[in-house]
Amino acid sequence: MAFYLYIFYILLGISPSIIWLLFYLRKDYYPEPNKMVIKVFLWGIVSALIAAVLQISIINIFKINEVEIKNFIPFFLYNFFIISLTEELVKYLVIRQKVLKSPELDEPIDVVLYMVIAALGFSAIENILFILNQPILTSLGITFYRFVGATFLHTLSSGIFGYFLVLSFLNIKKKNKYFLIGFFLAVFLHTIFNLCIIGFGSSILENSFTGEIIFKNVYLFCVSLVSLSVLLLGSGFYLSYKIKKIKKIKSICKL
Repeated sequence: MAFYLYIFYILLGISPSIIWLLFYLRKDYYPEPNKMVIKVFLWGIVSALIAAVLQISIINIFKINEVEIKNFIPFFLYNFFIISLTEELVKYLVIRQKVLKSPELDEPIDVVLYMVIAALGFSAIENILFILNQPILTSLGITFYRFVGATFLHTLSSGIFGYFLVLSFLNIKKKNKYFLIGFFLAVFLHTIFNLCIIGFGSSILENSFTGEIIFKNVYLFCVSLVSLSVLLLGSGFYLSYKIKKIKKIKSICKL
């Protein structure tokens, strides 16, 4: 592959994250230093690589074969504990190690923003890997769907987790409770999203010769599509509402 095509795929892959990054940064009254934003974004990329190594290691150690998991409950548990939990954990650890003790963290909304920024870095490398070596038109389509789907989901799960982290900092007596609620919600939302995407993909089949989409299971397609829409829109409105609540805490504070 020509060098300029690699550049194209990299720029295309990170574009959903950059667009969402600009959207979320506008919600901060006191803009964060560009150096800090870039640092957390890059560490988000690193966290994706760490998560991949961790997931592969767990799968190899326990000899797990996703294809052989036929029943819903084992498949749900596989996605919950091995996929979603590891990804949400490493995204949080980036913030814990690189942000929570930083002097740049001077207001509650910063916690949510930096969680989102790490998630966008995480999603950027995922996007690049998904479109790499794909035909250009296909890569454009994948990028769009990941912009409204997977990339958005990463910001929502991390953002909601970030909101509950803020609550844990502001209410020491319930610190562990709020942390666990936030972490569980992030992992659960991520898991449901993955299951919806898998259900959506399993319900259709593309004719390799004509490109025609054939519905294998219309019921599964409709359920997955509606569930996916409700999940993303509902979580989006919820996070937006919580961000507005956090922004009402106007004083600069040491978290």
